[in-house]
Amino acid sequence: MHSGEPKRQNAGPHVNYWNTALSIFLALSVSSALADDIKTNSGKEYKNATVTRVEPDGVTVKFSGGVVKIPFAELSKELQARYHYDPEASQKFAADTAAQINANNAVVAANTKTKKQEENAETLLRRIRIFAIIKPFIYGEKQTTAHIQEFAQYWKGPTAYDFDYTKVGKEFTGVIDEPMPEYFERGDTTIVTLYKMGHSDDSSRDPLFTMDKQKAMQIAMGGSK
Repeated sequence: MHSGEPKRQNAGPHVNYWNTALSIFLALSVSSALADDIKTNSGKEYKNATVTRVEPDGVTVKFSGGVVKIPFAELSKELQARYHYDPEASQKFAADTAAQINANNAVVAANTKTKKQEENAETLLRRIRIFAIIKPFIYGEKQTTAHIQEFAQYWKGPTAYDFDYTKVGKEFTGVIDEPMPEYFERGDTTIVTLYKMGHSDDSSRDPLFTMDKQKAMQIAMGGSK
């Protein structure tokens, strides 16, 4: 060997590893690119099948009749070896996939249930909703007692948002389940939306209302006030 010739260095295990990985990748690429007939252990045959995806539990193939995933358990030992089937990895992959599907289904079911509950609550809210002018006369820390005059809403046109109100029945005394700000003066003529919650707990049994739609929604959905 001439002294000027560079010495060859040992590739080492790191390079050998990548060479092996590259060989496997090329083998899979060639296998995936070639169409072939695949026959399962149960006798099902897929004509002109091309492997398009390899997962730990099986292969997805595109064939003359469409696309299908074939579990490794249904393939021959030769095909299992070709696509590096590992029973332990396959079992773990299947368990993880099932767990993910169950978790996703649980989320969908919970969202569907919540949406249904909200729709039912909205229907109930329309039944317990009233429009009223309130005249507070007892400003409590937690509740407000007021004279309440109910009004009915009606459409007067011409647009879908043009409404007016007409008085319904006589003024009555009721309790609102929130403290009323001081600026809400006696004799206020602003029409507000109230939701009936039942009756107050005191001996007068005045009707109990809330102005808080979210609170009313929670109660309508079965929560506590």
